[in-house]
Amino acid sequence: MITRPPRAAGFTLAELMLVMILVGILLGIGMASVDRVDPGARGLQTSIEAFVQSTRDRARSSGQPVVLEHQLAEEGRKARLVRYVFRRRLEANFEPAYAESENVQVVAPAALGASGRIGAGLDLAQGGGATIEGRGGSFSSPNGLQFEFDFRADELESSKLLEWKDLATIELLRNGGLKFSAVYGDGTTWNQQELSSAPGVVLKARWHHLRAIAIDGRMAIIIDGKPVGEKEATGMLSSSKRPPYLGDPDGRFVGAIDEFVVWGRAMESGPSLSSEQDMVVGAL
Repeated sequence: MITRPPRAAGFTLAELMLVMILVGILLGIGMASVDRVDPGARGLQTSIEAFVQSTRDRARSSGQPVVLEHQLAEEGRKARLVRYVFRRRLEANFEPAYAESENVQVVAPAALGASGRIGAGLDLAQGGGATIEGRGGSFSSPNGLQFEFDFRADELESSKLLEWKDLATIELLRNGGLKFSAVYGDGTTWNQQELSSAPGVVLKARWHHLRAIAIDGRMAIIIDGKPVGEKEATGMLSSSKRPPYLGDPDGRFVGAIDEFVVWGRAMESGPSLSSEQDMVVGAL
């Protein structure tokens, strides 16, 4: 009787390749499946991972949301990754020593130097207000903007916290609510779109941190880190050639404001993409 020698234990080359690919996927390591991948995809993969990594770092360092978007190809332009980031465009801390460099113009009976939430603040206990001109020039941020500041209302009266002609207003309501208005349009016609919070989000004589966001397609109000109002918005944001005014022009707001920042939303382009390239992006 003729017997065949036993088959050597082990794996074929194809089996080893399959195991390596599966292990790579399970470990979150991006691996190109054999040589079908365009060699240029490796460099593109590195560029995409670096762009996503820096996007995450930008969000962490600024404390502001950053949005990644895949823009489809258009005539004369390839598909690409872009990100929308918030950049500081205007700010004032209301310390008297910095009033000149921040170009803060105080309107009596308002005053600088009173106790704020952080150091000195804008004292509006008797009314008045202040314009913040910063470095001058008209403000334009069609991709959106965000207001951020601390405020304390000593009386819950219907009044304005901020008025920016042709762009936006933020109002305090007698019921402790807030109303945020922003001007949107199509480049020819413009209209004011409004968003109101629920009553009672503002407490008398207590400091609050306010964020009001107006971007493409969305408006939001956030108090002390909690969303209190959100709605859809249509059109693109307007611009203004005038500086923002903090406080009520008629002197009806009584309280204080501190640490004022306007964030403008800008678009940054990332890597161009091609439908002819395949890649696996590893876990970040």
